[in-house]
Amino acid sequence: MQQVWNQIKKSVNEIDQDFDNALKGNNSAGTRVRALLQEIKKDAHRLRGMIQEDKNQRAEAKRSKG
Repeated sequence: MQQVWNQIKKSVNEIDQDFDNALKGNNSAGTRVRALLQEIKKDAHRLRGMIQEDKNQRAEAKRSKG
């Protein structure tokens, strides 16, 4: 789970300069920003699933003990 979170943070940091350049009209930078945003979306979806699975496992363990 931590690896996915670290990848999201890394991708956000990588976008910063390209985003500024895209706002200035650099089309190639805009393409890179869109690609990185798509990767962030995929990673965020994966991380969300991992968190939900972890939550469900803890709830199941709690029910088993009770």
